Amino acid sequence: MSRLFLPIVLLSGCYEFEGDRGVLGFVSNLVDPSHPDGWSPEVPIAAGTDATFLPVKRLGLSDEEEEALGPIQVTGSARGLDERWTDGPELTVTGSHGQDGVVRYRGELRDHFSVAFTEVEELVVGEPLVMLADSMVKPDELWMLEGASIDLVAAAYGADGAVGFAVSDLLVEGAEPTESGLRVLADHDRVVRLELMGAVRELPVHVLQPEDLVATLRIEHPIELGDDTLTLVREVGLARDGALVLLPDSPAVIEQAP
Repeated sequence: MSRLFLPIVLLSGCYEFEGDRGVLGFVSNLVDPSHPDGWSPEVPIAAGTDATFLPVKRLGLSDEEEEALGPIQVTGSARGLDERWTDGPELTVTGSHGQDGVVRYRGELRDHFSVAFTEVEELVVGEPLVMLADSMVKPDELWMLEGASIDLVAAAYGADGAVGFAVSDLLVEGAEPTESGLRVLADHDRVVRLELMGAVRELPVHVLQPEDLVATLRIEHPIELGDDTLTLVREVGLARDGALVLLPDSPAVIEQAP
């Protein structure tokens, strides 16, 4: 069995999604931790988000051909959306609930994609890979052994499913904000509070001592990624009341058959 420690890059590449014409590859400031590919235009954006898009790849060219051509000479614009600002290829737009439109790029090449904005109704918190495991329950509260820490991400959901958002819009109280989400330290009992565009999630954190544990368990959960099946594995403590307790120096790992 091979074992990989979190964090792990599931899919690598220099762009995150393609335009509808398949001419340009784009990156954005948006995340969707519920999907292994991250955010794409098929996923609506949290209403009120300043969403920034940048073309970074001419599709169909090798890296050497791309480098020889230099920066992509296009200008972005939006139809049906509110433009915040544009600087050549970099474009920032926003929209209110129910607003949709088309992001267009014109210049040496042409491409476009559609986006829509919707309200965030719910926030879910979990580890990056745990968010992809439908069989694994995302925590409503955390039990942690004193000295442990855990890196978490938040996923946003609206009436019709996942919603993309900018991590910079996520307000965090009671934990340390990170570039991808938050880090919770087990130094004292607390309530971690998250807020995104009006949606609020509170996550109680309970800190236990070694004498509060009665056993150590190995837990496993499958994760389906395309044709691959991975297994999320971690060792946890078992408290006297049956709670599963996160341990110091015991990160989640994934296992995959060779």
